[in-house]
Amino acid sequence: MIPLNLLLSRMAPCFALCFVTTVALAEQDRSGEVVRVASGFDKTEFSYRLALESDRESFRIYRLTYPSPVQGALVQNNTIPAELYLPKELKPGAKRRPAVICLHILGGGFELTQLQCAALATRGIPAIWFKLPYYAERGTPSGPRALASDPQLFTKALAQGVQDVRRTVDVLASRPEVDPEQIGVMGVSLGGILAGTAAAQEPRLSRAVLLLAGGDVLPIIHRARETHAMSELIARLKPSERTEVERAILQADPLQHAAALRDRAQRGRVLMINASEDEVIPRANTEKLAAALGIQDRVVWLEGLGHYTALAALPATLKSAVDFFAQDLPVDAEPPRAASVVHSARQALVLLLQQCWSFVGVEPAVGHCHLADLEIQITQRDGKQFKGQLRLVRGPKPKFSLHVKVSGLADVSLGVNNVPWMASDKIVFNGSLAPPLNSLAPPACSLDPLAQANPQYVKKLGMVAGFVSTLGFAPEIIEQWLKVEVSPNAEKNRVIRVARQGGGDDHLQVNVQDRATPSRLEFDIQGIHGLVIFHAWQFNAIAQDALFDPPHGLPVKEVSAVDLMRMWAAAFDFAVETVVAVPSRPIEAAMEVVARDPAGHGLLCNAQGKRVLFVEGTPEQMGAAQGRLLRDPIARLTERVVYGMGAADSVVSGTWWFDRTAEIERRTGPHTVPRFVAECDAMAQAAGISVRDARAANLFPERFHCSGAALCGKATSDGHILHARVLDYMRDIGLQDYACVMIFLPEKKNAWMSAGYAGFLGTVTAMNERGLAVGEMGGRGEGHWDGVPMTFLLRDVMERASTVDEALDILRKSPRTCEYYYVLSDKSRAMAAVHCLPGEMTVLHPGEQHPLLPFVPQDTVLVSGDSRAKVLSARIQTDYGRIDAAKLMEIIKRPVAMNSNLHDVVFGPETLDFWIADAGRKTAACDEPYAHFNLQKLLAFYRDAKRLR
Repeated sequence: MIPLNLLLSRMAPCFALCFVTTVALAEQDRSGEVVRVASGFDKTEFSYRLALESDRESFRIYRLTYPSPVQGALVQNNTIPAELYLPKELKPGAKRRPAVICLHILGGGFELTQLQCAALATRGIPAIWFKLPYYAERGTPSGPRALASDPQLFTKALAQGVQDVRRTVDVLASRPEVDPEQIGVMGVSLGGILAGTAAAQEPRLSRAVLLLAGGDVLPIIHRARETHAMSELIARLKPSERTEVERAILQADPLQHAAALRDRAQRGRVLMINASEDEVIPRANTEKLAAALGIQDRVVWLEGLGHYTALAALPATLKSAVDFFAQDLPVDAEPPRAASVVHSARQALVLLLQQCWSFVGVEPAVGHCHLADLEIQITQRDGKQFKGQLRLVRGPKPKFSLHVKVSGLADVSLGVNNVPWMASDKIVFNGSLAPPLNSLAPPACSLDPLAQANPQYVKKLGMVAGFVSTLGFAPEIIEQWLKVEVSPNAEKNRVIRVARQGGGDDHLQVNVQDRATPSRLEFDIQGIHGLVIFHAWQFNAIAQDALFDPPHGLPVKEVSAVDLMRMWAAAFDFAVETVVAVPSRPIEAAMEVVARDPAGHGLLCNAQGKRVLFVEGTPEQMGAAQGRLLRDPIARLTERVVYGMGAADSVVSGTWWFDRTAEIERRTGPHTVPRFVAECDAMAQAAGISVRDARAANLFPERFHCSGAALCGKATSDGHILHARVLDYMRDIGLQDYACVMIFLPEKKNAWMSAGYAGFLGTVTAMNERGLAVGEMGGRGEGHWDGVPMTFLLRDVMERASTVDEALDILRKSPRTCEYYYVLSDKSRAMAAVHCLPGEMTVLHPGEQHPLLPFVPQDTVLVSGDSRAKVLSARIQTDYGRIDAAKLMEIIKRPVAMNSNLHDVVFGPETLDFWIADAGRKTAACDEPYAHFNLQKLLAFYRDAKRLR
């Protein structure tokens, strides 16, 4: 019998082995497999850890971590985090596959790289991507911004990124699934630049795909918008430091290493795909690298696309890249499997998104159509409800029809069969293919509904299409923004519920029949509840020509097809602009000159977040200067007002917009001051728009619902005069995007300022250098157009009058249109409220009462409507005797200002100070900060700037 102590001593190693094994297995469950690589590219031994992260339909994603070959002081940057995509079709003992390393873009958005890996793995090619140095968990809390603010750190990241690619080659070469002789690299933008350098320095990389990349990197850094801050920092470095940084950038430039990659490139192992209109990597830089590689005649150019709009070509680009690497697959490799029945919530949502996109981006077969017929109910936060129908029929190009009906509000349809047409419940406007008179439009009319739209916006639509089309490769990407769940409903169909990641009450859910056909959608977004019932949702259904015809039984008006299509384009552009952020101007007090009129008659400046325009000279000189300096904003605003609002007005009124504007011009023409017409025509020519459109935009019949007040003496805190003007008008159509503080210096007349908009030559809110200020409020009487257009009448007042009395004299003697109200003030503390009809004029002096107005305090005039006038009066009385500019800004806030509040201005005529606030994209002007200017100082600035030119 063995003694107990001897038995224990003999069993101890077994116990220890079992204990160690148990701990190791538990550790592997938590952290995955540890793989040792005996010798890497730098002859060092290292290990990487691999664990399953997710299981997809055709591939699995593994999480990897391994040491960077470059070790530094920032500990987290010393470890490379990566994701390995392995096809499920790989079987033990199967022939090894080619593999690809994918490198991400400068901005650090990883979604595109994940899509690339998913596409490769779906094709049967293992793929891996990793986070470049100092990105995400490898960097500091400031993220990629740290690279942009530190040129030395950026150059270190470039050098380390190339070394990290080589280490990743070591990892792939150690995998039993991977053929170590067929490892490739692919990158986009910055990733493409690094891919070119890494492929040159690492001979084991047998193929390279360089997307939107080029050589001669330093000029790119100094030119590209994304690296503008870095460019400025490099320029401010000490000469020795700058030389060191530029030398380091040169070392990461693929152009410097192209000789080492040239042989593989000429053997067809390098593919370059670039955008012909790339604004970040100029074509010349791409051509330099291609020439150095000897493949300048093999570059694939994405014609008409830029660096960002190239996303529109993503499906084709991705297919080309995958096909390029697939050439190295074993001949007996299994072909990619067809997608199975949709199971996951993510896949179900992606399929619905792709179906939605099919209505726009996928053309049906000849004789067929895509058809959607929806019933929609909307309930706003205040309980107000809207009900409507939407019917869309998409046929082979260019045929389509769209019908939208909102109960009590609108009934409009449009489409193309043999010609374009637009209809309301009153009339059909049938497009004639002859070009309109007095128009810059091309003589031939394309029947493409987006032919006249902003090309950049059309490309953005293509970008969305490209992204949605490729989401099927990696539907999990959407979960970065959305939480998606699927559950069966009572009828055993599915309900897909979508909510924002990170909480919040906004959500939507859609009921789906037969795994792919939506039947009902409900949503709650920002307090608005909606219900959509799908009566039809079909693709490639049999189509009859009658589906694309306008409604029958209505009067038909022949109109210009070009004008009609431009109306549609304006509506499309506006829709894009409502969801695309408008670039903001810097909020800086100093006046910055942005552009000078080459003829010497104007300046365009930025100050305090406002666009400030100066023009001077003869009418023709001022018009041409404005047209040159505001060319793009003028074109966009003219499109918005003339074509966008023109379409809405035509549908609502049943009268063709251009017929109405022609009548206004005919009737106001004999009374309009010729110099204003000359200035308008000169502006049109310089801005590249038609004279007809420029005049129509300036003769647009205003329908303002505004407020105004002027106070002095006992009403204000110091007795000085203050004049407030509230413009409530159509904020929702985005006129504020084109707001401009305009300073006019007409020859031999008063200099003056206008709270205006690009291309708008008249005024509704103004003050001149003599201290005369005016604000206008619209009334009724539309159609009484036998007089001076109101906006030009007020301009005439600004240019010729110095006092309230002189202004009243001009108003009294001029033939007037429609019904308008004015508040006038001047530096002598004179004030007046004026009611003008075409044949009658009433003047109210300070403190004078009127039966249609609430109580008007002493030393005060005011004009406003209904309950808003009562609030305005009450607020003035509450703060009477203590009102200064800041207090007046508070007084005119809502409800004195309406939700449509477009701009507010407070004038100080005695000092020529003025404070101005413009509406934001989603906020009324009264809720936005005011900019403070002084007209006298602005005029002095312009004269100094002109002299110092």
